[in-house]
Amino acid sequence: AYSNKVRTIQLYVEGVEDDEKQVLNFPTYELGLNKKLVVEFDWMDELPIESFQFKVFHCTHDWEISPTLNQDYLNEYNEFISYDIEPSSTRGFQYYHCKAILPSVTISGNFLLVVYHTNNEDHKIFTKKFLVTQNLASIKLQQDANTIYHDKQAFAFDINFPDYFPFDFTDFISVYIRK
Repeated sequence: AYSNKVRTIQLYVEGVEDDEKQVLNFPTYELGLNKKLVVEFDWMDELPIESFQFKVFHCTHDWEISPTLNQDYLNEYNEFISYDIEPSSTRGFQYYHCKAILPSVTISGNFLLVVYHTNNEDHKIFTKKFLVTQNLASIKLQQDANTIYHDKQAFAFDINFPDYFPFDFTDFISVYIRK
C-alpha cells in the first residue's frame, strides 16, 4: 500500500467469497476457466473518493512490468473504474468499502494490479500481484524420505513438455516452488 488510508486489501478469484481460506490465498487461477478476480479494500477517510481506477500489467518472471502490449493480454481497454463504493454502517469513524471485478486476462503469466485515484495515475494507492497458470507440461515429483531435514527438503522432478512445444525450454525455464 502506498497510502495509509487503505486497509483490508483482498484480491481473490470470483466465487470464493464465502471461503475465508481461499480469499486469503495468493490469487492464482488457470487460464481458460473464465475466472475473474475480485479486488476489495477499505478507504479510511471521511471524504469519499468518487471512484478508483485499476490497471493490470503483465510482468516478467521476476515481477518487473514486461513490454507485452495491453491488447496481447486483455480484450478490454486497460483502465477499469470502480463505482461500487459503500459507506460503513458503523457509528463513529466513517470509512468506505470499495469493490471491483477485473476482467479475465487472455494469456498466462505474472500480473500486477495497480490501483490509483481517478484522473491521477501517478498517485498509486496500492498494488497486488496475481498469477494466471496454463497447464502445458506435466511434472513428475519425487521426494526421497532420506532428504527431509529439519529446515530443508530436497526434491527431484521431471518436466515433460509435449512434442509440439515450439522451443528448447531449457534456456528459458525457472523453477519456483510455492507452498
